[in-house]
Amino acid sequence: MVAVFGKQKLQYVSLSDITRADANALRDHLLARVSPNSAVRMLSVLKAAVNFAITEHSLHMPNVFANLRIKGAGSSKDDRLPMSDEQLHKARANFLDDPIAAAMFVTLADTGARVSEISGLRVKDCDV
Repeated sequence: MVAVFGKQKLQYVSLSDITRADANALRDHLLARVSPNSAVRMLSVLKAAVNFAITEHSLHMPNVFANLRIKGAGSSKDDRLPMSDEQLHKARANFLDDPIAAAMFVTLADTGARVSEISGLRVKDCDV
């Protein structure tokens, strides 16, 4: 955001002074660096934070980050589809020799989480 808005604007400008043009500029900045679906995810976090601020401070203003059009976002022929039961069964055999790899495989298969989410888990993150 600093690259688009500048440090001064982020620190000293009121939320109500952020415009739709600013939101579009941030969207375009993200699209130059990440995939459309990643931009959607990143902007969703920002949109939620702005919604929270609007609600908590009883502001009467629109969320300029709502309903931004992002060309190329959504499903495509190149999307990664979930593995079939047969593919999971075949892949499982490759992980049985290592108990840690087997545990990660089972966790990935059962939760649908991303590899980065599972590999970054710590013991204190889990509620057993």
